[in-house]
Amino acid sequence: MTLPNSFIEKVFFIACLSPYLIYFAGFGPIAPLLLAWPLILVGLFYYIRDGLRPSLLAVVWCLSCVGILAEEFVTLYMRGVGMKHLPWWFLTYALAAFLPMVGALIRPAVICTAAALLGVQTLIYVGVALAATGAGIIEMIEYKSIIPSSLLGNQDLFKVHFLAPDYVFDHEWRLVAFAPYTPFAGAVAIMFSMIVLADKNSWLKWVGLTGWFALMLCTHSRMGFVAMTTCVSIFVISSFGRRWFGLVLGVLLVGGVIFTGPMLHFQEKASS
Repeated sequence: MTLPNSFIEKVFFIACLSPYLIYFAGFGPIAPLLLAWPLILVGLFYYIRDGLRPSLLAVVWCLSCVGILAEEFVTLYMRGVGMKHLPWWFLTYALAAFLPMVGALIRPAVICTAAALLGVQTLIYVGVALAATGAGIIEMIEYKSIIPSSLLGNQDLFKVHFLAPDYVFDHEWRLVAFAPYTPFAGAVAIMFSMIVLADKNSWLKWVGLTGWFALMLCTHSRMGFVAMTTCVSIFVISSFGRRWFGLVLGVLLVGGVIFTGPMLHFQEKASS
């Protein structure tokens, strides 16, 4: 476990360990703005104060995402749609564009530790949610917000369901949210799993990985399962340290992934 020592590392560490606290405090819809913007501003201050030059790739990435966000604003204006209908999830994606540049100012070991600790929180959340929902202790719908709905547009965007098997949609345990959020949760689980795997071998690493894998299972994302299997396999392959071995298995792995989609589709049709 590597703890933060610089100011920006401490800001990052606090932000990484606060999402569940902020969500259950009622600020879920604006959590990215509360957690990411302070980190981004501190990072930009460091770049200006120390005269640092970010990599060209990071700059192009940030400008591209800002351009996409600008296009979204223009599209809404051309359609005559009010700003309250702005998809806040899109703001989250554009905001995340700046995080790789800020991450260059933080030690990788600190990032790995924070990802693992957040994975532990996720594992606790998934376990408690499944147990409490199954026992009927909590309602089927988990949603907290003290932000007026008039500021958010369609409030259904921010309803999160952690559902029991009797849900009429598919009779399965799963995390259900408005369309962008469930795939996004799966993508976040994959990303943080890769960060955790880059850490040194420790109990915290594997407990954190278990938490992110549990979240992936709860999203029921088929592409997420493929991506998770692929990424973990890459780490296993690279651990052998033989370049030719990695290349051969990499080709076989890519070939397997190509046929995974049709195989999953065939399995669904057969089950039906």
